[in-house]
Amino acid sequence: MPHSNISRAPRQNLTERVLQAKTAKNLTWAGLAEGTGLSVVYVTAALLGQHPLPEAVAEVVAERLGLDRDAVAELQTIPLRGNVEDVSNDPTIYRFEPPRVSRR
Repeated sequence: MPHSNISRAPRQNLTERVLQAKTAKNLTWAGLAEGTGLSVVYVTAALLGQHPLPEAVAEVVAERLGLDRDAVAELQTIPLRGNVEDVSNDPTIYRFEPPRVSRR
């Protein structure tokens, strides 16, 4: 059963680990997505913390990156989307935000 995060911290920490491992192993996003049955864009966005991965895909990419079982579980967790603290990037929540007027 998928679970969701209540803060951005766990997924941000995992994203840092993903990026470090990807760089250290000289991997590409296309290489990480290869054979998963998902698009490169989908896998990339998931690894950057924007949505969960199915268990089988999380296991494949975690193995390629050399990540542990905790990372596999976190990759399956529904993250709080968006990286900006002030305004949510989640489409459902964003609709309820009041319009912001830019003052110059």
